[in-house]
Amino acid sequence: FFQAQPQLLIRCALRLAAAAAPVSLAMLMHQSALPRIAPVAMATMHRRFGISAALLKAKKKTQQQKHAASAPAAAATEIVSNPELLERLELDKLTARGQAELASFKELLFRNLRLQITADVLHDIEVSTGSGRVPLGSLADVYQKSSDTLVLDLTANRSAVPAVRQALALKGFNGREQAADADCLTVSLPRVTGEHRRRLAANGRELLHRAKLATKRLHDSATKRLKEAERAGHYSKDDLRACQQLLVAEIKRANAQLDSAWAAKEKELLGTGTSD
Repeated sequence: FFQAQPQLLIRCALRLAAAAAPVSLAMLMHQSALPRIAPVAMATMHRRFGISAALLKAKKKTQQQKHAASAPAAAATEIVSNPELLERLELDKLTARGQAELASFKELLFRNLRLQITADVLHDIEVSTGSGRVPLGSLADVYQKSSDTLVLDLTANRSAVPAVRQALALKGFNGREQAADADCLTVSLPRVTGEHRRRLAANGRELLHRAKLATKRLHDSATKRLKEAERAGHYSKDDLRACQQLLVAEIKRANAQLDSAWAAKEKELLGTGTSD
């Protein structure tokens, strides 16, 4: 209603201001009504409120920048007027790669940071062989001997025993050869103690650090493309500034998602009821 009758907006705003109502300023800042306010009315507002047209314009620009900083890449077309600049920035690809990095991080947390180790965990450990990296499960039969012991039968791949032991050591497992059968390795499973939980949590924080570095590399690549676009001189400063805000918002959002995934896992790892 006020948008259609700006003069009524001015009169109402003046009355509200006289009554010291805080909402009057918000009404005066209404973006769709400002362009239609007459110069005489602007002068009146300046006398009554101490607000100039330049100040109103500056505040409107600040609001747009804040919107750019909080908006997702999907709403970029509402902020950046030049579609060619958006295409050059590849925001959609940046978002997709960030989501792929998040999925990879969650998978690493699931596979590498389990409190209770079972046979399927060893199945997925990668072993370096002459023909490349292969999962341990394709080289050995893994079965549970007791609640705290797994056995790896490598009878069909005797030559892979040294490589398997090395792969186990890299994951923190000690694969010991059985006295009666050198083709079988015995793996003792760690007890779920406070120390074990803290060690897993430390490994998880390292995984989080690596994931954030990967996300930063994606952001740095996009920032480089934005600087190249700025040097080209074909785009407005407002669009370039909005794109920078979008990039900052995107990396903050990606990091927040990584932090959220890690917080849930850390709570699981450092839960109560541990025994030292």
